[in-house]
Amino acid sequence: MKKVLVLAGAFVSFFSMAQTDVVLHFPPKVGGNDLVQNTIVQSLGGVDMSIDYFNYYISNVHIIHDGGQDLNLSDTVFIVKIEDHTLDLGMLDVTNIESIDFGVGVPQSVNHADISQYTEDNPLSWQSPSMHWGWSSGYKLLLVNGFGDSNNDGTPDELMQIHSLGDANYKYVSMAVIPTVSATNITIVINCNLDEWLFGVDPGSVGVHHSTTGVNASVMNNVDNRPVFTLPGNASLDNSLEASGTVTYAINGESISFNWKDVQNVDNFRLIDLTGKEIDAGKASEFTGTHSSEVMTSGSYFFYLLDSNGSIIKHIQVIR
Repeated sequence: MKKVLVLAGAFVSFFSMAQTDVVLHFPPKVGGNDLVQNTIVQSLGGVDMSIDYFNYYISNVHIIHDGGQDLNLSDTVFIVKIEDHTLDLGMLDVTNIESIDFGVGVPQSVNHADISQYTEDNPLSWQSPSMHWGWSSGYKLLLVNGFGDSNNDGTPDELMQIHSLGDANYKYVSMAVIPTVSATNITIVINCNLDEWLFGVDPGSVGVHHSTTGVNASVMNNVDNRPVFTLPGNASLDNSLEASGTVTYAINGESISFNWKDVQNVDNFRLIDLTGKEIDAGKASEFTGTHSSEVMTSGSYFFYLLDSNGSIIKHIQVIR
């Protein structure tokens, strides 16, 4: 995927670290399944819809790594599409990625720039369908084109267009992540759930909305209030890189007890949910130990044992 030229100052070199190719994936999902163009899927309200285009911008990326260091890639802008959702950040001086921050949309600093200044391979150049509304309104932060079922006959027949504009609708996401690490790269997968993004919208009757307010503002607010961006249920390290030993868990009422045995170099633990939110964390320096976390909400969670450098030693997925 193409990206805006990153200013030289955006990359901070940490000479003690080897450079690693870092790749982000934002697979589009509906109902937990991969979204395929022009196939019938259902909204959260159970209305059939088919999606022709689902495009949005990711920008202002920050990689939090190796004990809380912030690698600032804020001068990057990417466009994400159904068929093209891989963002190659390039070779970066990172070893362990703990979390990422990113904007959803085009930041105000470039949102009202002259589109003609960009080369055709730039995400901020002309797109088809158009992602630009003019200098005053700027870029379309989100574009969804498709059809909804207006009479519940199983055939999406009513035109649906949601093109959200406006600096005020720019959103920011911060989430812990679970990188997949290999000898040559670090891959981070973050699901983008279109059905959650369209929460509150009836595809069969919503019609056409190209605006900064109303439906357009409401769907952008879903980025803040709904699980639009989540971690995949199978996110994990390459198992071949994990240490020996075992980690188990048991659910006891409103708490989950974690037990680990024969795991070397343990320094601390983290418990996060599918959105990357940290639920619990603390020291865990024992070779064999136990910890109980209060978790009252049903869902999927990940428990990690880490060494003193923040590297994941062992992990387990929890289904409550």
